[in-house]
Amino acid sequence: MVNSNPEIDVIIKRATELAVNYKHAYVTLEHIALSMVEFPPFRELLTNFGADVDGLMMDLDIYLLKQQHLDNPDNDPPRKTHALERMFNRALT
Repeated sequence: MVNSNPEIDVIIKRATELAVNYKHAYVTLEHIALSMVEFPPFRELLTNFGADVDGLMMDLDIYLLKQQHLDNPDNDPPRKTHALERMFNRALT
């Protein structure tokens, strides 16, 4: 059995919130990426490696705003994509 990681739970919860905020039907890898970059410990790590964190966040935001194929007109709770499920499955193995 896999133990839950509180930090990963926070990132996934935030990614789901982002999908809702963007009015998307699915939580995608890009939502996870933006959620990770917003997460203070990961943001600090990126900053320490010299990454342009603000630019990365802006690029992800612009990308997600343009994803009209993800629109959720019925306002149903967003679901994980198959790609996101595969990523989690591979991370566990």
